Amino acid sequence: MSKNKNNKITLEPLPITKILFLALLKKYPNSSGYDLMQKVNELSKNRVQIKSGSIYPTLRELEKMDFAKSTQLTTGRKRRLYTLTEKGRTELTLLIEGIKDRMNFLLYPIFKLIEDD
Repeated sequence: MSKNKNNKITLEPLPITKILFLALLKKYPNSSGYDLMQKVNELSKNRVQIKSGSIYPTLRELEKMDFAKSTQLTTGRKRRLYTLTEKGRTELTLLIEGIKDRMNFLLYPIFKLIEDD
């Protein structure tokens, strides 16, 4: 999320999948794409399912942006393990701050407005 020159919050769309994977990589370094899919299921109590067709392109994009790095395992099954980079940690912090700002300054006031009816 960004703020304009007057320190006002802008409302561009949140990259939820990106935030999710950055957070999971912070908590579970050296995870494979399959591991991350399982963690999403656990975290959401099986209410959210991420398919391999969306996870791997997102992980490759995180690598291109230098938010994550991967290592190809050479033994056993062919797998790639992903780890969060320092740049990825910084990006995650900024995104989480943006979510908190939106919740505090927009979503909670909306909830209160609706509850007051």
